[in-house]
Amino acid sequence: VYVLDAESALKCCDVCLAKTSHFVCPDCGDGPPTSNKGSTGRKGNKAKKKQTKNKSTSAGGFRLCKACYEDGRAGAADAHSSECKRLGRVPASVLDENSNLHRWMARFFARVEAGTLDPWCFDPLCDNAEVEPQAVKAQGEALVDEIVKAHAPLPPAITPTSVLRLVRQLRYNSFNLPKVGSEKSGLTLAVEPSLFNHSCRPNAVACDSSTVVGAMNVRATTDIKAGSALTISYLGEDDLAKSGMERQMKLGFKYMFRCACPRCVQEVQGRAAAAAAAEEKNGASFKGAEGCAHCGATVGCDGGALLWCSGCRVVQYCGREHQVQGWKAHKTECKRLQKEQQKQQA
Repeated sequence: VYVLDAESALKCCDVCLAKTSHFVCPDCGDGPPTSNKGSTGRKGNKAKKKQTKNKSTSAGGFRLCKACYEDGRAGAADAHSSECKRLGRVPASVLDENSNLHRWMARFFARVEAGTLDPWCFDPLCDNAEVEPQAVKAQGEALVDEIVKAHAPLPPAITPTSVLRLVRQLRYNSFNLPKVGSEKSGLTLAVEPSLFNHSCRPNAVACDSSTVVGAMNVRATTDIKAGSALTISYLGEDDLAKSGMERQMKLGFKYMFRCACPRCVQEVQGRAAAAAAAEEKNGASFKGAEGCAHCGATVGCDGGALLWCSGCRVVQYCGREHQVQGWKAHKTECKRLQKEQQKQQA
């Protein structure tokens, strides 16, 4: 399931993604079509009357090119009729705030209602419910309330609980659509590419399908030995060029995990060796380049996993006691990391 972002939706067809001459759907768009066939019905006078009555923001309306809308390519006009009605119920102020999310939900609900999409097709994807910070959970719950209210009534198979899981799956598993010209395109949620693990030195890449619009393919970028794991990067090229700490911060904030790929392990070992050498030479106190930020332990005091700092989710501690003792030293850095995360989210 894919949608264009607000900027691209002003210039591209919402079905074939072509950057071409198009017109706005008269039911959920914000202006008159550039061409019409016939004088009555959906493309004629009755449609024009609906335009003035049901205007939405330019960022919210779906747009279809001539081939998809008038010529019925792949049943686009019929399929759009349902998502169009759903999107028309969403207040313009809500669309302005979360256009991509509501456009994606309108398309998903419409396809579920039409019986062309299994409502549980994304169940194999993780939702990170168990590791989400409380602030992120509260944000997701607020979005669910907004979606349930704006898109009511929901399809019979969909409940608020399943909408919450879907919102989380979108947050942690969606891909950017390929660029259309120089414009950003939007997002797509696809099961198979989302099941690939991340690596900061991947051997494959997720890219747009050359045969199916909105679909994703995974292609090898190097020779891969039989039996080796296939990995892709969840980070963009700019982020991959950054330091290990910056990459961990981005992955921890956006995807709720700490990377242990070969590249990250090598960097950690290199920092640890350098720090140990400095300790031996200068007598400096080495707390560990990876592990508890207070004592350097690599396991929790109870023998289990280390605890993440609940603020920045970048630094770890072996237990509550060392987290409290190390807070004074970590406080300033924690606030700085949180500000960086907020900028990335914005």
